[in-house]
Amino acid sequence: MKDDIPKLIEDLRQISAEAKSIFGGLSGEQINWKPSAENWSVGQCFDHLVVTNKMELRAIEKAVRGEHTQTFWERLPILPTVFGKFLLKMVDPENAKKFKAPKNFCPSQSEVNPQILREYFETTEKVIELMQASDKFDTKKMIITSPIPRITYSLFVAFKTIPLHDRRHFRQAKRVLETEGFPR
Repeated sequence: MKDDIPKLIEDLRQISAEAKSIFGGLSGEQINWKPSAENWSVGQCFDHLVVTNKMELRAIEKAVRGEHTQTFWERLPILPTVFGKFLLKMVDPENAKKFKAPKNFCPSQSEVNPQILREYFETTEKVIELMQASDKFDTKKMIITSPIPRITYSLFVAFKTIPLHDRRHFRQAKRVLETEGFPR
């Protein structure tokens, strides 16, 4: 299990490096261009990741600091396993099914600040720091609750979810670049 965390850290670093390479030079117009009213822009994809990861970081940070007290629901043995498997399947980039993001995780509907990528990189570094600081815990036995939806799963699932979810929306942002009409 301890060997899994370095792999997750490497995944996050790779996604971050690819994002910097592919999206780092985009203009504000390009970051905010949308293929249609229903689709997200590149900026909205990264805004969603920043919002989601920051909300998730609150629970993770408390757990890593040892300040987390388990709730009744977190102590139920089967729920975290069931919810964890469901969540991992849902965010997997290979899962083609679209899911509507909960309202609190939705990106800005207005222009996204072109600095959103910098904020994404900073948030990713914070996640990596917490992953590294978790080496004194059994992250598969430490159970936390997601801020939204309120489901329980292990700290390890929380860590594993982040690069999967990031990769899913990285691919979505990349498809925006490949859409006919994208400003060059």
